[in-house]
Amino acid sequence: MNHSLKILFAALILALTLTSCKVYPPVYKRVENFKFERIDKDGFKVSGNIVLYNPNKLKLKLHDVLMNVQINGKHVATAGQLTPIAINKASEFSIPLNLTVKPEMTLLEGLQNIISMIKTHEAEVTVSGTVVVGAMGIKVPIPVKETEKIDLSKLR
Repeated sequence: MNHSLKILFAALILALTLTSCKVYPPVYKRVENFKFERIDKDGFKVSGNIVLYNPNKLKLKLHDVLMNVQINGKHVATAGQLTPIAINKASEFSIPLNLTVKPEMTLLEGLQNIISMIKTHEAEVTVSGTVVVGAMGIKVPIPVKETEKIDLSKLR
């Protein structure tokens, strides 16, 4: 009887521990090494790294990323990351970004957007979608929506 009571108590503690663990979403920090790779009639290719912070007290694994990218309110690309990335607890991590941007707007809207960006030297970039992280074999989808004004005069 004593042995089965110990097993029941251990199972109860394990259940409480697992149910009390809340996985917090990664926190957006910054974009690094952002640069234009090429520009042609089909759009342009950009690359860089998105730096995020893991606020959780346990190691995570980034399993999947699916994001929509908007520049000045216009959808320009969908970004994804399928290669798993190990994330240490309470630390920053980087996701490589390689996008081919094909704006879904008319030529006139595109020119107006470019002229606006040239005049103001900035662009408002919105990234929204879902990040799937996992810990201890459990995958958790986390919605993300971040907006940042990027100073174009600092880009190479």
